[in-house]
Amino acid sequence: MRARDILRFLPIIALVYGGAALVAYKQGVHASLQAMGAVESVSTSYKVVSPENVDVMMAGAKAGDQFRFSQGNYGHLALNDRSFTPAITFHFAEGAFVEKLTLTKVQGLKVENLSVEAGKAEKIDWVFAVSVLNSQEIIFSGGRILWSADQDNTNDGKGMTIRQSRAVKVQNMTFNDNYRGVVVRDSDDITLRANMFDGVRSDGINVSGGQNIKIINNECRDFYPLPKAGDHPDCIQFWNDTANRSNQHVEIIGNNILKGQGGVTQGIFISGQKEGFPNKDFTIKNNMIEQGMGHAIMIHRSENMHLEGNTITPSAEILHMPGVTIRPPVADITLKENKSPLLDAAPGVDLHLNLSGNIFERVVGLP
Repeated sequence: MRARDILRFLPIIALVYGGAALVAYKQGVHASLQAMGAVESVSTSYKVVSPENVDVMMAGAKAGDQFRFSQGNYGHLALNDRSFTPAITFHFAEGAFVEKLTLTKVQGLKVENLSVEAGKAEKIDWVFAVSVLNSQEIIFSGGRILWSADQDNTNDGKGMTIRQSRAVKVQNMTFNDNYRGVVVRDSDDITLRANMFDGVRSDGINVSGGQNIKIINNECRDFYPLPKAGDHPDCIQFWNDTANRSNQHVEIIGNNILKGQGGVTQGIFISGQKEGFPNKDFTIKNNMIEQGMGHAIMIHRSENMHLEGNTITPSAEILHMPGVTIRPPVADITLKENKSPLLDAAPGVDLHLNLSGNIFERVVGLP
C-alpha cells in the first residue's frame, strides 16, 4: 500500500471510531511510513567507542541522539552549521576529554560532564578552550575546563567564550587555571549558575553587550593576578567599551566571592567608558564578598540598579578597603539592606540614590 493510500483513511477512522482510535492508528501509520522510507526514522542512541570514529558519528547525528564519549583524547572537537530539535546530547565518561571544543552556528546541544585539558597557551588574549559562536539552545552541565596546571599563570588561555549567541546555560562547571573564565559578548538569555572559578588569573566572568543575563550561585576564589602585567581582576565584570549595545536586564544573585589562598581582587565591577550605552536594569542581590582590593561592588555609567542584601567583609590581606563605590554618570540607584565597611560615592551621586536599611561603617561623598 502506498503512503498516500494509508493517509487517506485518517478522516474515516476519526469519524467512525473517535479520537483514541485515531491516535493509535496514527502511531501505526508512522511506523509503517518509516519502514517504507517515507519519513525519517526515529533517532538512534550512539556510543562513541574511540576518538577514531567520532567524525563519522557526528556526521550521522540526528535530533535527540545521545553520544557517550568513552575514555580517550578527542583533540579539537568542532560542530558547525547543525540544528537539532530535540537537542542532541554529548556525555563525557570519566577519562574522556577534548583539548578544544568549538560550536559554530549550532542549535540544540546538551553537553554533560565536559572535560577540557587545553595544555599551555602560546598567546593568552584570544585563545579559548571552548567557543560558542552564533549558536543557540546550548546547555553545559558539569565538568571542568583546565589549562596547564603547572603553577605558571602566564601560559593559561581563556576558558569559554559565548559570542552572538542566545539561550546558553553553563552550570555546575569548574574553571581552573584560566586567564579568564567565561567571556560573553553581544549575547542574549545567558545563564551562568553554580560554577566554580578557581585559580583564575584575571576575571571569572566578563560580559560586554549582554542582555537577559543571569549570574546565580557561582563562586570565585584563589585568584592569582599579575599586577605587573596590568591585570585588573574581578569575579564578575560588565563593561561596554567594545559593545554596540547596553548591558541590560541582568541578575547577579547569591554569588560567593572569596580571597581564599590567592591574591586580592575586586568583586562585582559594573562600568564602561563608551557613551550612549549605559548598564541598565541590574539586580545585584544577596552576594557574599570577602576581598581586599576595593571596589567590592562598583557602579559606573549605569541606570536603574538595585543592590539589596549584599554583604561585604574585608579579607585578612587588604590593599584597599572593599566597599560599594558609585561613580557618575548614574541614575536611579537603590541600595537596600546592604552591609559594607565603606560606601564611596562621588559628589552629586546622592541625587540619584535611594537608601534604606543599609549598614555602612564609613560613608564618603554624601552630604
